[in-house]
Amino acid sequence: MPLFRMMMVCFLLLWSVSAALAEGIAWVPQDKAVERAVEEGKHVYYYFYTPSCPSCQIMGNHTLEDPGVVSLLNGYFVSTKMHASFNRELAGSLGVMVVPTHIFFSADGDELFRQSGYLPPDEFMQVLKNLNSEK
Repeated sequence: MPLFRMMMVCFLLLWSVSAALAEGIAWVPQDKAVERAVEEGKHVYYYFYTPSCPSCQIMGNHTLEDPGVVSLLNGYFVSTKMHASFNRELAGSLGVMVVPTHIFFSADGDELFRQSGYLPPDEFMQVLKNLNSEK
């Protein structure tokens, strides 16, 4: 019986982890991000991209699907993903000149960090951890 119980626990653990990963980052529409960040006491993450950008494709298929990145973003940030070409006014007002661009704000609207270009998962996780520790 203990072997069966251990197998069931392992199965349930693997199933819950795979379900969480399948969901990925909980992207929130830009117009709801700040309100939600205030309600939840989180920072806001703006991710500007275009589908034709090679660095954005790598970022989206590699870094933003990394389980550690997904966990940190969903746990401590309200994330919004914006197509830079479709959000030109906002991108311009925030000084976004290249993609991908990552901008983090406090719930009060203060810019906390900005980085353009591809970030590997380990570097991006360090940024997320540093920003979370500053709360």
